[in-house]
Amino acid sequence: MYADLVLLNARIVNVFSGEVIDGSIAVKFGRIWRVGSVDDVIGDSTQIVDVGGRYVCPGFIDAHFHVESSMLTIRGIAKVIIPHGTTSIVIDPHEIANVLGIDGVKMFIEESEDIPLDVYVTIPSCVPATVGFETSGATLDLDDVKKLLSLRRVVGLGEVMDFLGVINRDPILMGKISMVRERGLRVDGHAPSLGGGLLQEYISAGVHSDHECVSGFEALEKLRCGMWIMVREGSLSKDLNRVLGHLVKAGVDLSRVMLVTDDLNPIDASKSHMNKLVRMAIECGCNPIDAIRMVTLNPALYYRLDDEIGAIAPGLKANLVVLDDLKTVNVHMTIFNGGVVARNGCLTVDIGGWSYPPKACETMNLKRLPSADDFAIKVGVERGRAIVNVIGVEEFTLYTKHLTAELNVEGGRIIPNVDDDVIQVAVVERHKATGNIGLGFVKGFGIKFGAIASSISHDSHNIVVVGSNWSDMVYAVRCIVEKGGGIVAIKGGSILEILPLPIAGLMSDLDAGEVSVKLEKLYDASKILGCRLHEPFMTLSFIALPVIPEIRLTDRGLILHDPSDKSIRFIDPVKKIIKIQ
Repeated sequence: MYADLVLLNARIVNVFSGEVIDGSIAVKFGRIWRVGSVDDVIGDSTQIVDVGGRYVCPGFIDAHFHVESSMLTIRGIAKVIIPHGTTSIVIDPHEIANVLGIDGVKMFIEESEDIPLDVYVTIPSCVPATVGFETSGATLDLDDVKKLLSLRRVVGLGEVMDFLGVINRDPILMGKISMVRERGLRVDGHAPSLGGGLLQEYISAGVHSDHECVSGFEALEKLRCGMWIMVREGSLSKDLNRVLGHLVKAGVDLSRVMLVTDDLNPIDASKSHMNKLVRMAIECGCNPIDAIRMVTLNPALYYRLDDEIGAIAPGLKANLVVLDDLKTVNVHMTIFNGGVVARNGCLTVDIGGWSYPPKACETMNLKRLPSADDFAIKVGVERGRAIVNVIGVEEFTLYTKHLTAELNVEGGRIIPNVDDDVIQVAVVERHKATGNIGLGFVKGFGIKFGAIASSISHDSHNIVVVGSNWSDMVYAVRCIVEKGGGIVAIKGGSILEILPLPIAGLMSDLDAGEVSVKLEKLYDASKILGCRLHEPFMTLSFIALPVIPEIRLTDRGLILHDPSDKSIRFIDPVKKIIKIQ
């Protein structure tokens, strides 16, 4: 027998021993056959690739990835991340599950068949993210989790966001955790700012990991408690330098640390993926092999996939990345199952399309389109001043600040203050025709004119809209509904730019290039409106996620995190009214 593929003159990164060893690699039937000397397995039919002294390491793994945030389908995102050396992703499809339920998860699994990317799945644990605080399009119960556990490539339970449910040992949530652990699978966590005794209660319930650390101190506490830490660097959340830098300076063992992107827009995904995170880790002071381990061996060990992927060794899948060097981490070639699938930043194989069923594109179900008056917060005085609760958004973080502001009351309605950047925000329910509209105020966008809206609003994905005036907000919602989902920027009753997202109101069937062009135009349009955020639309999408501190807005109202006991509760957007005669 002779090898199907041989890589000659390689500098092989051994993630087991921490060495770089000169040698060659032979591949047969998509598996690594020999590492080191391979002369005796080279035959006439063997494809020989001389890598010219370049580094060869295991294919990169993104251990926590929401495909929906890329606004692309599984195949759409595969086309752009494979050339960056990514050969495996672990997805948590709770976005599409919140819209389409178990059918949405199955659609993702079906679409991911027969493509040059290993797509592993964690079953969404909290659909909706919190019970009673939002309206989602579907729910996943114990029976749904049991059904999904029987499917191929399922490796665990997705991020358990309802930390209060875990701490209080909610029987349904604990049933899901137990069911998964009994099968020897992992339970991913979601515990932003959780520490002390509450953190230990959360971990003791059976949660293995966390990807929400925003400081090195938080990560170190969780690491010391036995958690696996996923350090996040996505399009919105920029945590890697701060979190990993602290761990490196502390000199702690990094064998239970992984690098993940979580949420990545198509523009960023097209430029780089895990290769960028490895480079950043090296720049933070990580040993290059430790940095590579965090996107190869560590996630493979965590998800118990190390007998398949995560290293270069006989018997493992021949998922390999050829790097020019260990400083820039520039990807020269990507190999999947023993075949060259990308070279010099370009795919060398064809990844065909996949058609979503009509049900996936029929997800706008409003009781009625809102009017301008629906967005006004009304009070019991004709004229006066109102002290209001405000959602404060900031650059490059999912966290919000609980602020207050004083606004005018005119004609019984609270008037936003555009000059002070305190503007209106609303969440319009779009799944079950309830007619729910959550109302509040937000500060930090900087919008002076018009409105922006999106059908992406984590995790229940109702329509979220923010604007300087109610009429443009109304038109923005109408445009989203007419397109079956999407993102839009409006000024003076006219569309500046719109990106339709007809698949579940979350994704486009266009390729990454076309979606990226539309998204770039939306960024430009947001600047015309006065917005000063680098990532306004992803920031907008997280305003409705009730499981992250400090203050959020869902279709059911304004929600505040109580820092004393980590509870969440509804609050009135209005704190006090001062009547003026």
